[in-house]
Amino acid sequence: MYQVTRRRILSPANKYFYQGKKLKGLGSPHTPFHYIWPLATAVQALTSTDAREQAGLLKDLLIMASNNGLSHESVDVDDPEMLTRLEFGWANALTVAAVEQLLGVDCDDLAEVVRGARECAAAGAFLSRP
Repeated sequence: MYQVTRRRILSPANKYFYQGKKLKGLGSPHTPFHYIWPLATAVQALTSTDAREQAGLLKDLLIMASNNGLSHESVDVDDPEMLTRLEFGWANALTVAAVEQLLGVDCDDLAEVVRGARECAAAGAFLSRP
């Protein structure tokens, strides 16, 4: 039952499933026509058991965030630079969850490494001043 429902929702049988030149996915009556939700793409990635589908969805999430590195409420399937809400926390959180689960990366730990490296670089620059 679950797989049948999933296939129907993620197909043209669903009037809010849109496919364009660059992306495909689920939209809603609350966002413009032909705009899809990164939130729905992240959930699709998190619930998929197919590695090829997961990889494609992660790529799509990157394309959707290419405007500013953040997930948005919705993006146009033909032109992902066209979007609603420059930043949408819920979609950002699920995108991070998808990256962590599918790539086996702990984003909190990675962020701490990057922060530490920046602090070391800043301290080194400060100490090397004449």
